[in-house]
Amino acid sequence: MKIWHDTTGRTWATSINVGTIKRVKRLTGKNILDLAGGELATEVMSDPCLLCDILYAIHQPEAEKQGISDIQFGESLAGDSIEEATDALMAELVDFFPNSQRRELLASAMKQAKEQEAKAIEKARNELAKNAIQTA
Repeated sequence: MKIWHDTTGRTWATSINVGTIKRVKRLTGKNILDLAGGELATEVMSDPCLLCDILYAIHQPEAEKQGISDIQFGESLAGDSIEEATDALMAELVDFFPNSQRRELLASAMKQAKEQEAKAIEKARNELAKNAIQTA
């Protein structure tokens, strides 16, 4: 179970099990197992509303206990909370798979993706700084 916080400070515990996977599929039509390297990963990265719908479906029982609608849930996701929730979701997906070799492979792929993202951000930062110096 991975913990994250929304923009209002509420704490959410993400847990992936067969029941969660079925609920997400029923509510969104998406199989969250496809986030582990499938087309859904690309789709979710480019569509924060879909990510929010998936996260709400995962947390629906707890949200309903707290009287939080899907709209209210979505309104509490922005910036760092989206990243924190995504990291929790992906870590839980890795932990869900029963095969330890597959878990290791997925964890390695996710680590590499994070490293590539960090490198791309650093490269963009350097380019911006270089351009700023040249135009000054």
